[in-house]
Amino acid sequence: EAHHDLTDEEKQLAAEVLFNEACANARATRLEETLGSLRDAVAAGFKDFHRITEDADWASMRKLPQFQKALKELMPKPANESEPPPGQSQP
Repeated sequence: EAHHDLTDEEKQLAAEVLFNEACANARATRLEETLGSLRDAVAAGFKDFHRITEDADWASMRKLPQFQKALKELMPKPANESEPPPGQSQP
């Protein structure tokens, strides 16, 4: 009750702050801290995954298999990889 719902601008700022925290952890190659901050950023609305896949700050993280696996889980799936309709199996 004491706190109001965040505005869209506040939500965007929160996602950016959490992403910046993840970025700092990535530069220091702190896997668990990076993943925690990145998960929080995604939960807050972060969607610009291009920054992770291209930015030099993330180079050391991109080399880690654990990070690659977690990133795939966090990234939205392309429409052509979506779940099949109920009752149909994937090819």
